[in-house]
Amino acid sequence: MTPAGHLAGGYLVGTAIAQLIPEARPFSSLVIGAAMAGSVFPDIDLIYHLFIKQRRPRIEYNSIYHRAYPTHAPSIYGVGFLALLPRLATEQTSTLIVALAFFAGILLHFLQDSFGVGPGIRWLWPLKRRYMRAPNAYRADGSFRKNVFIRPTKYIYHWLCWTEATLVAIAVFVH
Repeated sequence: MTPAGHLAGGYLVGTAIAQLIPEARPFSSLVIGAAMAGSVFPDIDLIYHLFIKQRRPRIEYNSIYHRAYPTHAPSIYGVGFLALLPRLATEQTSTLIVALAFFAGILLHFLQDSFGVGPGIRWLWPLKRRYMRAPNAYRADGSFRKNVFIRPTKYIYHWLCWTEATLVAIAVFVH
């Protein structure tokens, strides 16, 4: 998924949290911002992958494998959240809600990457190194291609592009 799709999803999650939790309404902008930041945070490894590892800023076939870095491992964030939870429980309610929004954005990022183009996410890392993803909807016959990459010129014809466009449209409409 592109950053626009991740940000739109983060916006919708942050808006939902701000609406569903009455204590979050006074600082709803902060909650929405935290969810949006969390929704793109795991892709920080993409900067390293594109500019340092490849040594040239271009998107190519193997760019989806930035998901092999620990920043794309849900277990890292799960352990981090559990480690912070006792500390957050003693803080103000606003701090806890903003932290929950940030981690909800991260979880949304992983769910979106599991449904999107590419190998999926290593949900059970470090126990298992296998990528897991939702059923492959890319090919009509349902067969799985391990290395799925859509050229930018053909992306507009892919179902994921329209899914992202719908997310962005809903986010704009909700705003």
